Amino acid sequence: MEETLTLHKLGVEKELRQNLHTTNMMENINRTIKERLARIRRWVDSDQCHRWVAMALVFAKERLTKIEQPDQLAALQKALLEQIPKTKLSSMEET
Repeated sequence: MEETLTLHKLGVEKELRQNLHTTNMMENINRTIKERLARIRRWVDSDQCHRWVAMALVFAKERLTKIEQPDQLAALQKALLEQIPKTKLSSMEET
């Protein structure tokens, strides 16, 4: 319930709220990566691991629900940035 109220407080549009109010999207991505990587038995190095994860993400992308109005994401980003205290934001930019 708290997450839903946060989305309201940030002024997120109804359509975008429907996409963000659950963790189903991230759980779907994690499950897809796990399924794809479970078949791999031999890893040569970390670069190869990164390539396999990237390919699993490409596969997962095809199965995700598309956000119809990407301009709402820009508005959400702006609202989130306004909530970050100025001192914290400047320390994040320095790193």
